[in-house]
Amino acid sequence: MSDLASLPSPEKPISELSPLPSEVLPTGIRARFVSGINGLRVHILEAGSAAPGRPAVLLLHGFPELAYSWRKIMPTLAAAGFHGVSGYWHGIRNQDRSIQDDHPDDDQAATDTSGLIP
Repeated sequence: MSDLASLPSPEKPISELSPLPSEVLPTGIRARFVSGINGLRVHILEAGSAAPGRPAVLLLHGFPELAYSWRKIMPTLAAAGFHGVSGYWHGIRNQDRSIQDDHPDDDQAATDTSGLIP
């Protein structure tokens, strides 16, 4: 289990967090932050990114799920030749906006989501 100290808190803003450590992820999945997604810095998980030109599969989640929920399917997508990407969204974990501060409408969510498509 990952260290709870790595989770957002009032004492540790999102901008100071590190991506999920590789030891909590299945082989072949990496975690990183992507900046400039409609003004957000989004924590993503991805698999199959090492081979350029692969078709992207954007894996979305809703509350109470997380990008981490896709960890078991992502290696299979990568093995099938896809680049699987899943991000943590509004107020869920490891991104710049809080759901308490920003209730995205469908257009906002679509704009944020499309920013992850490689």
